[in-house]
Amino acid sequence: MNVWYKGRVLTGLKNGTKLGYPTANLYPGILPSSYKNGVYACLVKYNNRIYQGALYFGPRLVYNENNQVLEIYLINFTGNLYGQTLEFKLGKFIRKPLDFKNTDDLKKQLALDVKAVDRWLLYLKLNNIRCTMYPIIVRFLSEFLVFFLLIPAVYLLVKKDINILLKILLSVAI
Repeated sequence: MNVWYKGRVLTGLKNGTKLGYPTANLYPGILPSSYKNGVYACLVKYNNRIYQGALYFGPRLVYNENNQVLEIYLINFTGNLYGQTLEFKLGKFIRKPLDFKNTDDLKKQLALDVKAVDRWLLYLKLNNIRCTMYPIIVRFLSEFLVFFLLIPAVYLLVKKDINILLKILLSVAI
């Protein structure tokens, strides 16, 4: 899912704002119909910055609506996005659409969804650091081991105790 989609933010009913999770409403036809309905982690480009987001694609069952909606909650964003153009990329699928008894239950689930998005994006960041740092760590460890094996080897050679040196080198090689 490495495709960036683009859309203009539409004026919505402000239901997300009332729940404490203001969303950017986009035309749902932006996404291909092959995507499953539900909540996704996503990345959003706006104003030369990239934000983490929780994206919902599907019907708003709690409001008894059957029509598809596409809404994105931008984590740690404050401001007015109406009429602005956003680019977004879908990440991990979090969950399918759920029908809630009331908006309080929906609000509790939204908090869990945002936590799931945070965990997934933290995993991505840590994985990126691991991939970036792995060669550096391997090189450091190999140089560290060579250095600390070389000092005793030189010492033993100076003392002319070749038998102990051979035992050490053979034990390390095995």
